[in-house]
Amino acid sequence: MKLALPLWVTAEVNGLNETYRQHEHYTHFPEVPVIVISATKPPMFSDDMFMRVWLEKQAELSKQFVKGTFIAVPNVGHYIHQEKPELIIAEFSKIVVSK
Repeated sequence: MKLALPLWVTAEVNGLNETYRQHEHYTHFPEVPVIVISATKPPMFSDDMFMRVWLEKQAELSKQFVKGTFIAVPNVGHYIHQEKPELIIAEFSKIVVSK
């Protein structure tokens, strides 16, 4: 018996693969501050492997930028800005203040 995944899960996985395929051809990212803030709570119908790959890819993305920062937020889901607005404000304020 094969588990049928919801369409959004399939679309998310396929979209990630396409995004990473497109990024592999980039040779230069601008020298601008970039903050990659990632959830660590697995979405419904995903597993630990999905989250491990997701976090690895998010960290890799942040390293593409000279001024890139990666933040994995413990016990937070997709809507980080709603669950931890103070974190979002603090991190973006660092960029604005540094200008």
